[in-house]
Amino acid sequence: MKLQSGALTFQEAGLIKAGIDKAIDAGDLVLDFSDVTSADSSILALILHALRRAKKEGKSIELIDLTPDISALASLYGIGELLARNK
Repeated sequence: MKLQSGALTFQEAGLIKAGIDKAIDAGDLVLDFSDVTSADSSILALILHALRRAKKEGKSIELIDLTPDISALASLYGIGELLARNK
């Protein structure tokens, strides 16, 4: 699933979560951040949701083109290594 371009913030989180769920249901196990310009901490909750959801179904998610902002937030919240394993 290619995430929307621009900033990803709390306001878009509900729509993004629904899109992630649909993508996983359809077998799309890639989250592509290449068009994301910035994100707030809600993106971490969405990534963790995707990882848990896929794991529950015996699958794994691949995260590609994480932005420096997202990587920095993940490190700040202590989950940087978790995200790095899914790149």
